[in-house]
Order: sequence, then structure tokens, then C-alpha cells
Amino acid sequence: KEAIEQRFHNSENSGDWGVNPAQTMCDETQDFAIELDDEKKRTLGDLYDLTPKDVISKVMLEEKVFKTWYHGRIVLMGD
Repeated sequence: KEAIEQRFHNSENSGDWGVNPAQTMCDETQDFAIELDDEKKRTLGDLYDLTPKDVISKVMLEEKVFKTWYHGRIVLMGD
């Protein structure tokens, strides 16, 4: 258990997770095209712009559990 906690502590401080890396990830993927039921051309950036910045995060799934993984009909998950 101690090794797992240490690994998690090290990863939190590594700069790969949290607010700044999440913003970097959003910046890198903002132009990705997505399709919704209304057939308008949209990008992930359109979704990011509609999402409060304080609820966007990048986390290790093995170490975090969220009550809600979706909003409405949109779910974003990946590696």
C-alpha cells in the first residue's frame, strides 16, 4: 500500500496531472473535429469553451474515482 501511495504522490508532483497539464491537453486537441446529432461542424474546442475551467482535469484513472463521468450525452475518455 505504501508503494502505491508513493507512486501516486510522485505522479501528482511530476507535472503530468492537474490543472496546467489539462489546459495543455485542451490546447493540443481543440481542433479535433467531433460530430453531434445536429450535424453542425464542431470541434473539441467548442466543448472546452462551454465547460467551466475549474471542472476540467487530467487524472490517473487508477487513482481517482468520480461520481459523474458524463454530462447530458457527452462523455470524453481516453488514453
